[in-house]
Amino acid sequence: MSPRLISLLVIFALVALLGALQQLAFAHYLYWRFPWYDILMHFLGGVVVGAVYLWVVRYELPAFFKKYETFFYVFAFSLLVGIFWEVFEFFVGIDREVSYPVRQIDTAIDLIMDVAGATLSYMAFSRFKKHGEEN
Repeated sequence: MSPRLISLLVIFALVALLGALQQLAFAHYLYWRFPWYDILMHFLGGVVVGAVYLWVVRYELPAFFKKYETFFYVFAFSLLVGIFWEVFEFFVGIDREVSYPVRQIDTAIDLIMDVAGATLSYMAFSRFKKHGEEN
């Protein structure tokens, strides 16, 4: 199996895991029962966003980005997606029960976890490339 296909299958598995955990969260009120569950989901979401971005860059647009720019762009892209998600949560009213200073801390932690997850994806893709993957 080619590295392209393997990485795509891993991404699909991660998306399925994220979707299953989200369904469990809604069915069992896990976001309200376990404060750390939101952190886990943002980290996993960052992994997925970073992996999808890197897969597209590596396999669909390889000449568009230079290697030294990749980490900056995956960082910026995951941060942008995280910001859009936080704005979505605000307008939908997900965080309205949280007081003002706590909401800011929650948003900062969420964005940090988004970027941390994307960083893990970057590290995994970089390691994958070092171990014999062709361009």
